[in-house]
Amino acid sequence: MQSAFVVLAGLAAIASALAFSSADVPNATVEAVARSEVSLPQLSETELKDADPTVIRVLQLADQFVAQGVKYRRLKALRRLSRSDLSVPPRRLSCSEFVWYLFSVAGLDMGEHPISSKRLAFRDNVYPLAFTKVTDGTVRPGDVLVYANSADELARQKQTLGVSQVGHVVIMVSAKEQIVVGSHGRESTPEGARRGAGYRRLLDGREHWSQGRVLRATYRIKPDAALVNPGRR
Repeated sequence: MQSAFVVLAGLAAIASALAFSSADVPNATVEAVARSEVSLPQLSETELKDADPTVIRVLQLADQFVAQGVKYRRLKALRRLSRSDLSVPPRRLSCSEFVWYLFSVAGLDMGEHPISSKRLAFRDNVYPLAFTKVTDGTVRPGDVLVYANSADELARQKQTLGVSQVGHVVIMVSAKEQIVVGSHGRESTPEGARRGAGYRRLLDGREHWSQGRVLRATYRIKPDAALVNPGRR
């Protein structure tokens, strides 16, 4: 019994340290947004008026997942997802699985397996048949935003704590209203809100997420991306 308390205390200490390990980076706040406050039909008359049909499909699917209450899981919590899973409605998805699943079902070639938020944040040429990295500072509905601590900070956390702060991946719904959608864990869920698929509003601009994580990469559907056989309809 005593050893169990020691383990729990150690885990609590690690979580506490991670929560405050990036004090030198602005600690942004996000707020939960009710599904009833997000109207895709209204957005289709404004920000989504000229959007790629695939973007519309992705946002519609995301809204369905919010309505269905898809829950959150960490990427490595269970077995790795593959394209064979696209025919089965998901019950739990990590933030990066959420993005991979939606864009795959919408018909883009996202490869056989989802890519982690860390790779999305710091590597080039990810999902090369579907996405291009945005470098001009613009953002549109349907863009994928990737947040993480710096590579040096993640390495420091790993060395001193044995674990590092997870990144986060979301999809922009309304650039004007700063509303995004994704599958959110504890670190990205305000008190009283439900974890899992849901909408969030960025209160400190799109450059910042919670717990010191900042925008590391933005991805957009390639103009010449070919559609492949989609998964579940």
